[in-house]
Amino acid sequence: MKLMKMKKGLPIALLAGIIMLVGCESNESVKKNQLNTEQSTIQNVQVQNLKKQQAKEIAIKSFEKYFNINIDEKNLFEEIELLKEGDKYNFKGKDQWSVTWTTFDNNKDIEDMTDAELDKYNEDIRNGIGYSASIDEKNGEIIGIAIIDRNRTCTKEQEIKTEDAKDIVLDYIKKNKLVENEEKLEFLGDIRMDPSLCTIAYKYGENKAISVSVESVSKKVSGFNYDDEEGVKKAIENTKDYKEKGTIG
Repeated sequence: MKLMKMKKGLPIALLAGIIMLVGCESNESVKKNQLNTEQSTIQNVQVQNLKKQQAKEIAIKSFEKYFNINIDEKNLFEEIELLKEGDKYNFKGKDQWSVTWTTFDNNKDIEDMTDAELDKYNEDIRNGIGYSASIDEKNGEIIGIAIIDRNRTCTKEQEIKTEDAKDIVLDYIKKNKLVENEEKLEFLGDIRMDPSLCTIAYKYGENKAISVSVESVSKKVSGFNYDDEEGVKKAIENTKDYKEKGTIG
C-alpha cells in the first residue's frame, strides 16, 4: 500500500517537546524579568537535555543488556520525546521518555516526492527495523522495550507453539530478573497478530502484568512490556480471533 501523498504533520517527538507559553506583559515587567527569564530558560534547557541524554543512555544500555544489540547511532534515525501523562500517545498513565531508532526517516515530508521517490520510501519502511524503548521519567526504569523488524518472514506452519513460547519466556524472565516473586507468575494468555511473533503474558502482582514477545523462527525474545492486568487481558481478547480464524477481530 502506498503512502498518501500529503504533507505530514509535525513529528510526535517535536509535538511532545513543544511547550507554548502565551502571555502579555508590559514593557516595564519585561525589563524587570528579562534576566531572570533568560537564566531560568537556560537552566530548564540544561535539565531537559540532561534528562533526555539519560533516557538515551538507559535505552542504549538496555538493548545491550537484554538483546546483546549495540545501537549504531550514526547509521540510524533517532527520535526521543517526553510523553506526559494524559498525552494522546501515552497509554501508560505516567510521564515517560520514548526513545526510538529506525533504519528509515519516519518524519520525511512526502508532499513533494515523485512517484519513484515515494515508492522507494515505502520500500524503506516495509524493510525497516526499529528499536524502541519507553522509560519512566521519574525513576528511569524500563516500561517497555522492543525490536520492530518488518523483515520477519514466517508461515503458519512455522508458527511457534504457545507452550514452547512460554518456556522461552519463563527462562528469559528469570535470567533477566524482570519481576519479583517469579514463583507467583500466573499465565494470562498469548497475544498473536501473525505467525511470526507470539507474545506471552503473565500476571506477577496486584494488577501487574508483563508481556514478552518471542519470534517464531529464531525463537529469540524481541521485546517485553510492563502493563496492568486489565490492559493485557484486553489485548488477549482483541487478538483471539487470529488463532481461530487467522484474522484480527
